[in-house]
Amino acid sequence: MGKIREMIKRDVKRTSIVTIVLRAIMVVGVIAVLVNQIIIASWFGILMCVLALMMFLFPSVLALKFKVRMSAVLECGFYLGVFGAMIMGETWRLYGKIPLLDSILHTLSGFACAGLGFSLVMALSSNQKMQASAFVTVLIAFCVSMTVGVLWECAEFASDSLLRTDAQKDFIVQDIATLYLYHGSDEERLIKIEDINHTDVFTNDGEVVKIENGYLDIGLIDTMKDLLVNLAGAVVFCILGYIQLKTKTKLVDCFVLSKDSSI
Repeated sequence: MGKIREMIKRDVKRTSIVTIVLRAIMVVGVIAVLVNQIIIASWFGILMCVLALMMFLFPSVLALKFKVRMSAVLECGFYLGVFGAMIMGETWRLYGKIPLLDSILHTLSGFACAGLGFSLVMALSSNQKMQASAFVTVLIAFCVSMTVGVLWECAEFASDSLLRTDAQKDFIVQDIATLYLYHGSDEERLIKIEDINHTDVFTNDGEVVKIENGYLDIGLIDTMKDLLVNLAGAVVFCILGYIQLKTKTKLVDCFVLSKDSSI
């Protein structure tokens, strides 16, 4: 216990005041939201708050367990991203009220995860476990970012399928093209339905649900949009990372992990 306490003290000393203050504000904010969710008995909100608090421990676990540290910029961005996704987006349901919020978070996530892949390659190169060219380094960074993005979408799909949540947000569309509606015996024919005004959904219980202004796309558009903005964030990082490796500048140093053997 004494050793752990000493390691925590060293970690705090190595962490910037801005980061400590922001982390404290975020933790207090999430705890306040958690209390509110408990009062209104929202189990989904409670789960999101608990997950957010657990994720806030990630930078400290990296530092204490693996002796790897985030920069102050990256760590502050991490806390804001977790709060934005778990609390603002999911718990407060602001994704629908602020349409760009989801895209902004996924873009920044794609950028940051590319930094994670970049850091991994640089760490292996410094340990002489592998030597990668600039192109291979940014390619690996890009692949790591897109893999994380795909796994996140898989988690959202699993949540929607098993828990009946709406992590993959729905969109109203007015035009669809499909082969499914063609039931002829000869060659399949593409069916196009345009200018959809509304859709009526009939349940086995006799209930009719009317969807105004078009047809309800259940998650596909949201998933592809998230992957595309993730790709955009990853590409931006990889371009900056490639330039840094070729010119020996420090364009992305504040967005990558660094080894810290002092803890």
